[in-house]
Amino acid sequence: MKKTVLLLGMTLTAALVFAAGVLAAGRLFGGATQGSGPECAIVLTSNTSNSSTTDDYSGVAFTPASGTTLANITNLSADFQVTQGDCGGGSPRFSIATASGNIFVYLGPTPNFTGCGAGRQQTGNLTQLTDARVDTSQVGGTFYDTWQNAVATYGALPVSEVDLVVDAGWATGGVQTVKVYSVQVNDDVAGCIGPPTTKDQCKNGGWQTFNVPRAFKNQGDCIQFVNTGK
Repeated sequence: MKKTVLLLGMTLTAALVFAAGVLAAGRLFGGATQGSGPECAIVLTSNTSNSSTTDDYSGVAFTPASGTTLANITNLSADFQVTQGDCGGGSPRFSIATASGNIFVYLGPTPNFTGCGAGRQQTGNLTQLTDARVDTSQVGGTFYDTWQNAVATYGALPVSEVDLVVDAGWATGGVQTVKVYSVQVNDDVAGCIGPPTTKDQCKNGGWQTFNVPRAFKNQGDCIQFVNTGK
């Protein structure tokens, strides 16, 4: 299966706040790709219609700090757009890895998490919702659970990874593609960062943080953009 994730553009303020998280937390896997410049979203694709298996699934992985438990996960959100296929087959979803199994938090409208439509949409903080979009069946719970009950029952479980996953091309006509403009797990954000507005933001390796308006070649390229806008 293939997964595609797209990241949303961020303001300079957000970029400065989350730059470290973007570089350290947003690891792409499977068939995921990230653009640069105007089209810098992460694309998560699940393509089960071709002979290759490398793009059957895709995602963005976040590794939390040591000692993080389920109760410590206080923000799961995404700004995304389904560009091929639809939500369905349990995808897209957040997958929270624990030693006892995975806990899933589904995107899309309840109760079946299908019918996302073609427009760009924001989930808001899914840990603040009270609907039954959390699947705790792998850790002894139920397919239709709430975040509040999941934390009350399984909050002490250590969390080793949190992924945003796309892997249901099989359920959506062979291809499921999702653009992710931003995805956030607690304070870690993956998305479009930039543009820089001061030369100091380009120094000490800062030029490597930005992918808007483009991925800079070096510090000088970044400073040239600040000076000339080109």
